[in-house]
Amino acid sequence: MLVARSFVIKNGKLLLIRRVESDSHNPGLWECPGGKIDERHGFPYGRMLEVMEETGLLVEPVSRISYVENYVIPDGKHAGTSCLRVFSLMRPKNEYAEVELNEREHDSFVWVTYPEMLKYDLTPEVRNAAKALSDYLF
Repeated sequence: MLVARSFVIKNGKLLLIRRVESDSHNPGLWECPGGKIDERHGFPYGRMLEVMEETGLLVEPVSRISYVENYVIPDGKHAGTSCLRVFSLMRPKNEYAEVELNEREHDSFVWVTYPEMLKYDLTPEVRNAAKALSDYLF
């Protein structure tokens, strides 16, 4: 399973979105937009599509730098499945576009600086990726 998440950067700030409390996976935690990539879309288009589906933003890559982690899902409906997560750096194609959340999955968003982001209750994978990409997120 391929999961793509994106650090969306605008005017020196990063976009965080909060998972709804009713979600079975990481309820109430803050994360970067993204999700499972549909095989029909492939990675380059799929990662941009995931951001658009969750935030309404059309994005483009900032660079080829990314953070990758691989693990086996321990429980739930995908237990035993190998998962590859890729975190990319993106920016909105239109800097004036407004975030429009998919409210079934997320209930709030903020634009924060890197030091501010680290004070939020982040999902473990976002915290790990943020630390690994810190030189590119300042």
